[in-house]
Amino acid sequence: MNLKAELLRELSYIADDENYLKKALKAIKKLVAQREEEERIRQAFEDAKLIREGKIQGKTWEEIRDEL
Repeated sequence: MNLKAELLRELSYIADDENYLKKALKAIKKLVAQREEEERIRQAFEDAKLIREGKIQGKTWEEIRDEL
């Protein structure tokens, strides 16, 4: 079964209960935040690799300090 359809079907079972919908929404938001964090970490490792290989230039301490 299509995962999106299955998710919507499962949500329809609790659609009339606001408390359960709030819990489901909170769990989904937590998953989204976790995915975004994993993407940022993955990108940081990729950037570090490219810097070590000399393919891109890293920021200087002054540039990092000025961003803060």
